Amino acid sequence: MNTLLHNIAEKNNLGSYWLLGINDFNGKFQLRVIELRGQSFPDRFPWPLVSIISLPLALYQTDTEKSQLEVLI
Repeated sequence: MNTLLHNIAEKNNLGSYWLLGINDFNGKFQLRVIELRGQSFPDRFPWPLVSIISLPLALYQTDTEKSQLEVLI
């Protein structure tokens, strides 16, 4: 998970993220994060902004009937 966040941060030209939580919302993962710009720890004041990053889930076996139904949804 840390490598994935690092890749997203590099793609968006950001330093890194501070992970707050992971939610499963209708089959899609949502990460609640604080963007860190040139820091290693978020500031306490002013309150940091929480961002939500949606991640698509890759299917492990695409040739099964269950996976085909998941693709349709």
